[in-house]
Amino acid sequence: MKNGILVYLGAIILIITLGVWGYYLYNQRVGSGISRPTPSLTQNQQTADNKTQASPQNIFFAHETSLLTYADLPSPTQDQNVKFFEALQEYAIPGEEITISKCKATPTALKVKLGKDIKVTNNNNVEYTLIRSTKQYSLPANQTITIKSDFGVGAHGFRCGGMGFENQPVAGYFYVIE
Repeated sequence: MKNGILVYLGAIILIITLGVWGYYLYNQRVGSGISRPTPSLTQNQQTADNKTQASPQNIFFAHETSLLTYADLPSPTQDQNVKFFEALQEYAIPGEEITISKCKATPTALKVKLGKDIKVTNNNNVEYTLIRSTKQYSLPANQTITIKSDFGVGAHGFRCGGMGFENQPVAGYFYVIE
């Protein structure tokens, strides 16, 4: 009887320990900003239908906001990178203005030319810190700031930081083109 209880308690302690470590490792990965270079596409690569999912390794992008799932992949495969950039090219909205509301960007992906100014508007009564991989921008409540898109060609994800916005998923992308 005592052995059964000890085995049961040991299993519970093991599960709790694994859960705590998993949570810790997840927070370490999510806490950093996302910036991935654009993969080069060759003519031999097919433009597969990115709206269907054949296996758990594949991802699909059925709409603009589904782009946000890409940033949380631990190590995307070349196929996942290609599908993401195909969807990014389809859904990114050309322009030079983006709005942040409740830590969500509108549009989700902004296509902007390299070196152009981007106007970022905060529609909330809360100050954010806009976190883009290695750089942070203060975004005061109900105000607009200007960011220069001089951070290189490719997809640059950004997150919100600040009171109540710890460990938020990616809020949107700056898709910088030449």
